Amino acid sequence: MTRQPFASIPPRSHRGQQGAATLIVVMLLFFIISMVAAYTSRNLIFEQRTSANQYRTTQAFEASEAGLEWALAQLNAGRITNTCTPSTDDAAATHQSFAQRYLAVDAVSGVITPRAASSGGAVQPRCVFDSSSGTPANWTWNCACPVPDAATAGLTAPGGTGPAPAFALRLRQTLQVVGARTDLVQLEAISCTRLDNACLTFPLTATDDRGGSGDGVAATNVVLALRGALTRPPAGALTVAGTLADLPGGATLMLNNQEATASGLTLHTAAAVPASGPVPTGVTPRGLPGTPPASTTQWADSSLAPASASLASAVLSTQDRRFAQFFGVRPATYFGQPGMAEVDCSAGCAAADINLALLRNPGRAIRVLGAGALLIDANIGTAAVPALLIVEGDVTFAANVTLVGMIYGRKPNWSWTVNGAATIVGAAVAEDNLTLAGASGAMAISYDKPTLTALRVSYGTFVRVPGSWKDFQ
Repeated sequence: MTRQPFASIPPRSHRGQQGAATLIVVMLLFFIISMVAAYTSRNLIFEQRTSANQYRTTQAFEASEAGLEWALAQLNAGRITNTCTPSTDDAAATHQSFAQRYLAVDAVSGVITPRAASSGGAVQPRCVFDSSSGTPANWTWNCACPVPDAATAGLTAPGGTGPAPAFALRLRQTLQVVGARTDLVQLEAISCTRLDNACLTFPLTATDDRGGSGDGVAATNVVLALRGALTRPPAGALTVAGTLADLPGGATLMLNNQEATASGLTLHTAAAVPASGPVPTGVTPRGLPGTPPASTTQWADSSLAPASASLASAVLSTQDRRFAQFFGVRPATYFGQPGMAEVDCSAGCAAADINLALLRNPGRAIRVLGAGALLIDANIGTAAVPALLIVEGDVTFAANVTLVGMIYGRKPNWSWTVNGAATIVGAAVAEDNLTLAGASGAMAISYDKPTLTALRVSYGTFVRVPGSWKDFQ
């Protein structure tokens, strides 16, 4: 038996062991890549969640701010329905204005008190954004404005998958301190990214948790002030910035002022004393008891013809400056305020048009536009609801009519035609000259302080108080 030499035996192959190291390296690389991918995904998820939270927060904040703006617009609007839309039913007693539903303004002191629900707490109007139907042009807010006998408003959440933020509102009385203004009210809005009663709950604090629902929540509040429709009541029963023409034969004008705080002034004018004396023919002034009639009139008062005191006022006409004396701002600013009620009298108008405007726009001044004549053929205004009329045309008074409030004439050479016994309870102001026509007219103007006070403190426009805005998210 022969043996093969050792040197002739081939060496054992190691190829089967070379792939194990490669596999280990590849697995290690895959592990590292997986870790990097997981970390990157974690950052992406975090950024997505942060972006989603920021989106919800911004959406809630914008809805809350929209609620403040919407409420301010509603406070300066007319009568509404329970769904917060303008009312077209003039006979519906429940169709009050937003301000009437939720605020009580004292006509003597001007103190504003939010109305409470019968169950206690503030009444809360609510709105939800509906983007479930149509194109973005058709998206809208659905709102509910409950009357004070219901503490909350019932709303149905819209369908679809689009955005549906909602807000709730409440009005609160500001903290009253000695010397503080009483014509202020605090408006609060709380909003969520969806309609949820548990989320839309007052108050919202910095540490508040709305149940971890993931909804964005925001709250904003602002202090509002009622800027009076009449800034400075007239000093006398009849104020004529220009001249008062002589009355026609047979016509009479009774001027009565028994108010001691107004010094019993009956006639206040910038015109010079006529040659006939301080009491014009046909005019019967009656002031405080024991005061001579001539002493109740004031003539040649230069304050009714204010001169231009600065370059800023130089651009205003004399009539505009006279207007600002009583209403606080230039006419363009006054007539441009939100919710300014207007009656088109270009072709003539009557008392029914004025009374309808008063009904639809409670707490507002009425601008009677146009050069057409205003025919007062029925009573206008009451002691509880006086009228503030700013008239651009002439006026005709029918027999046995009464106007409770103040009438202000802007027309140069303003003319009144009096066809019988007519009465104004409040005051009358002519921005320029005034002429009375009607041979048998018997006009009576009685200065009434409560009426003028009501126009000053409970009529007007709600505005934001600068520096009072706050937000919490």
